[in-house]
Amino acid sequence: MRQEDVAILVNEFKQARDFDGVFTAWHKNRAILKGATVVYGFDDIGSQSPLKPISGAIEQGQYHVRSIFSKKNVYYFNEKIMREVFTSDRAVIPSVPIAYLDTQIAKYALRYISDLKQKKPEKRKFINSDLGQSFKNLISDLYDADVMLDFTFFIYENYGNFLAGEEKSIRDQLFALNKFSDANKEYFKEAGDVRYEYSNDTLRERVEGSMSLFSNDTFVQDLEEREYLQTLIACLILKTIQLRYSEISKEEKVIGLVKFCDRTLSGIFYRELIVCTLWLYGESLSFFEPVNRNAKPAKIASIVNGMAWDFILIRNVERGSATKEKAKNYEFIPEGIYPEAEFFCFPMYVSFDRRMVEVNDLFKYKGLIIPDRTVHDKYIPIAEESHDNRLESIIGSELNSEIFSPESSSRREGNRPSLFQAVSLRRRLEYKVVEIFS
Repeated sequence: MRQEDVAILVNEFKQARDFDGVFTAWHKNRAILKGATVVYGFDDIGSQSPLKPISGAIEQGQYHVRSIFSKKNVYYFNEKIMREVFTSDRAVIPSVPIAYLDTQIAKYALRYISDLKQKKPEKRKFINSDLGQSFKNLISDLYDADVMLDFTFFIYENYGNFLAGEEKSIRDQLFALNKFSDANKEYFKEAGDVRYEYSNDTLRERVEGSMSLFSNDTFVQDLEEREYLQTLIACLILKTIQLRYSEISKEEKVIGLVKFCDRTLSGIFYRELIVCTLWLYGESLSFFEPVNRNAKPAKIASIVNGMAWDFILIRNVERGSATKEKAKNYEFIPEGIYPEAEFFCFPMYVSFDRRMVEVNDLFKYKGLIIPDRTVHDKYIPIAEESHDNRLESIIGSELNSEIFSPESSSRREGNRPSLFQAVSLRRRLEYKVVEIFS
């Protein structure tokens, strides 16, 4: 797809105000789309749509289940789906909602399972707490929405812990996650208890299958790539904290951060850069509350590590939203989808932290255009709003043009720090930031 075609498509879809508008834009540009799928969201479309939407958010009380889309109801448009609509007035949307679970959710799952061993209900401290009841409601809502539970991000997040010898803790949490994944849903919603319909041997096999990923060469390569990216993002956050508490002007702070990304990290991590820029420029963001002036120096490294993984989780959801899978590769086959057919993943993150929602909402997507090619191929975001002009207004058009030029992009590509260099830089920045809080 040519760059000028991409600009035309994004502009056309951005102008759409309702289902008919998106359908018109899709139909008008079918020749340019060349079989691509358009994913688009609305809060309320009344009775216009012949398609059943995918729910893009589940929010009750303390927890949030969110996709990358800004609207509650998300629809898929492509040739096959619309052909089914035209011929039978209905279509099976080839999409499966998936919840990416992280370490926070795994720890709550383990506490819940551990409490169930207490025969006297009054001794179940976690289950009886407000947090425990919210966790129970979360699982019930995921069951009601037929959302598949996915532990892949948990594996990514705990690779470093595995290497550090925390195998037992990881295994215990995987046992808990698997029990919830395969529990009798109706029984849980009724009794709050977890029952699964296979043997303990099968459960152990499933857990060991997940643990084996830590020594699978292909998966480890993917793990190490994410660890590397997480390290670079941690460096970006640490540099942001260092600049935030410096004595220079807010414009100089932002320029310093942009140059740090360009010349030291050799990567423009756009979402993360914009979030950090907004904070440097004086916006009050709860995401950065843990690193306010009262933060304890000994906790800084751990806090920043968690913040960097939060960004990686959102990146995972974004990337997964453009992923196509073969149905036959899964233990289940979604209703109406043949084993050889492809379906789209519809991932959502799960969090008890409102700060995650805040960061995600800074980059609201109306939709995505997904090329009809391979798994994890590039996709075209249709953003709610662009931050490009705001960044340029702070750093100036000359630096902005230089940073985002094709030449600078090529230079950065060839100058990326090695993992060893990135880890070393991270340690130096941690030391400087701890000095600020000491």
